[in-house]
Amino acid sequence: MNLTPRETRLINHLLIRPHSRKELGDKVGSLNVCDVKYRLVKKGLDIRCKRIEMLDRDGKKTKPGVYYLPDDQLEKARKLVGAATTTPTDVNQNNLAKQTDDEDSNTNH
Repeated sequence: MNLTPRETRLINHLLIRPHSRKELGDKVGSLNVCDVKYRLVKKGLDIRCKRIEMLDRDGKKTKPGVYYLPDDQLEKARKLVGAATTTPTDVNQNNLAKQTDDEDSNTNH
């Protein structure tokens, strides 16, 4: 199975620990982490999101989402990144305009 570099990075970071969407955006190199997650779900990996309660910088309660891999998906995720062929970033898989590292898909999922 071919994984994009972003998909591979997302899996590798979730194998370490749960991450917020914001954290993953920086680590994965994507402005649209939801789309990267969606593509992995379509490839058969169950990635979940749980809401955690916390205070924002203004002291207001908020419940951001945190992505995580359920225990029964850890081995599957390890196999995906261990056995996957990473697609080079300059390959255009979707017949779309080539994206730079500063751009990402505008798809909302």
